[in-house]
Amino acid sequence: MAHLSLRERVPMVRRKLGLETFNFTTLRRYYQLYGVAYKRPSYSYWKSMAEKEGLKQKQLEFAEELGTIIMTNAYEEIIYADETTFHLWQKMRKGWVRPGMKLSLVNSRGPSITVIGGISEKRGLVHYHIIAESNNTEHFKTFLAGLKKKCKGRKTLLILDNLRIHYSQQLNPQYDDHFKVLFLPPYSSELNPIESFWSLLKHKWQKNLQLYGEDLQGRDRKPTEGQRTKMTVQRLKETIGKEEDIFRVLIK
Repeated sequence: MAHLSLRERVPMVRRKLGLETFNFTTLRRYYQLYGVAYKRPSYSYWKSMAEKEGLKQKQLEFAEELGTIIMTNAYEEIIYADETTFHLWQKMRKGWVRPGMKLSLVNSRGPSITVIGGISEKRGLVHYHIIAESNNTEHFKTFLAGLKKKCKGRKTLLILDNLRIHYSQQLNPQYDDHFKVLFLPPYSSELNPIESFWSLLKHKWQKNLQLYGEDLQGRDRKPTEGQRTKMTVQRLKETIGKEEDIFRVLIK
C-alpha cells in the first residue's frame, strides 16, 4: 500500500475493517495526528565534511585542467560520454511513512534497457549504442569502437565518469595519441553535460509512455518480454532521433 494515495486507501480501510462511515477526512486527520507524511527516500553520499571538501578541490582541479585544454585548443573535439537506463518496471518514488520510519525499496527488478551515448558541442549526439540489458565491459568496448570510428581524423578527448567498467584494461587498445580519455572526479555528474541530454530524453520518453501503452493494447495476445523490449528499443531510437539536435542548444 506504500504507493497508494489517501483517497485510494480509504475504500481499502473501509472494506478491511468494516467501517461503513470511514471517509477521506477521517483518514487524513489520523495521519496528521500521528505525523505520517508522504516523502521521497533520502540518499546520502558523504561520510564526512572532510570528504566533501576534498571532492570540491578535485572538481576545481578538473575544471581548471579542462579549461586549459579548451583555451589552448589542444583537441579538435571534446566528447562527453555516459550511460543511462530505461526501466520496463514500475519504480516507487514516494511512500507514506511515520516519523522516524525508513522507506525501504525492494531490490528485485524487471527488465531494463541501457543507452550509452557520447556528445560534443560541435556535433551534438556523436554516437549512441542501445542494449537490452545492463552495461558491461564488452558493451562499452563496442560503443567505444563505434565512437572512435566517428571521430576518425579528429584529435579527440573523451570525458568519462568513474564507473568501474570505464577503467577496464580491455579498453586500453582503443586509446591513442588522437583518442585520449580524461576521468571526472567521483560523484561529479553535474560536470558532465550529457546529463542534460539524458534528462531531456527521459522527459520526452515519459510523455510517450501512454502511446507505448496503446501499442500494447488491442492485441489478441499479451506481448512477450522480447516483443516489449524490441518495441521499447524502437521507441527510444525514434525519440533520440527527434531530440539530438535540441541538445546542441543545451550544452552551449
